[in-house]
Amino acid sequence: MRKADGRTLTGVIAAETVGGLTLKREIGQVETVLRAEVEELRSSGVSLMPEGLENVMTVCDVTDLTRFLKEWQNLDDDPLPGKE
Repeated sequence: MRKADGRTLTGVIAAETVGGLTLKREIGQVETVLRAEVEELRSSGVSLMPEGLENVMTVCDVTDLTRFLKEWQNLDDDPLPGKE
């Protein structure tokens, strides 16, 4: 995303409203940007998953990962509930 002030922001869109976008960024950072401040919005086309990871994952690993990805937005700040 490129903002009108010239800054480029990267992240995963965690939420959208009529007035803005919320990005989940690296290391737990969250940033909300007003749509009026967005000059350009585009996908990088690059997966966040490391290249070749699927080649070393078991069927169970892929199932668990898929479940996690489907439900991650419903989690609170702890990305791994129950893990301490």
